[in-house]
Amino acid sequence: MTTTDKILVPALEAAKLLSMGKSTFWREVAKGTVPAPIKIGGLTRWRVTDILQAQQQRSIVKPSPAPEPEAEDEFFDLPIEGHGFHLYRHFDKDGVLLYVGVSISALNRLAGHSGSAWVKDIARVEITNWATRETSLRAERRAIRMERPIHNIVHSLRLVA
Repeated sequence: MTTTDKILVPALEAAKLLSMGKSTFWREVAKGTVPAPIKIGGLTRWRVTDILQAQQQRSIVKPSPAPEPEAEDEFFDLPIEGHGFHLYRHFDKDGVLLYVGVSISALNRLAGHSGSAWVKDIARVEITNWATRETSLRAERRAIRMERPIHNIVHSLRLVA
């Protein structure tokens, strides 16, 4: 069993990982094109590995590219719903922020982190979508500086001895 086999996410995060809205996600679950959830007490969760496999072999409609905002758009720096660039946050079981990153696919990027020692500590993943790479990178820098994840080095304001 790999580290990503142990990570469970709620419906909204699973939908974001597949670049879908919540309604589309539940429709695809009902059709069987998205894996069935795991029930834990009153909670409904999906294994990240199951969502990753669904993403790689899915027969569902691929998302259209995110629209580019106009430069004068006053909402240029606001997150968007659905498609776009993923700003992801990894938390441990106690809610400690482990890592912040940006990717077109947070799921694929999570698999890329599998060699990092801290990945085994991930208990929760949060994802925010941004319309452009530029805005997602800006949000990532801001998050790293303000939220101080313990495993980010780039953009960190920590002093290295």
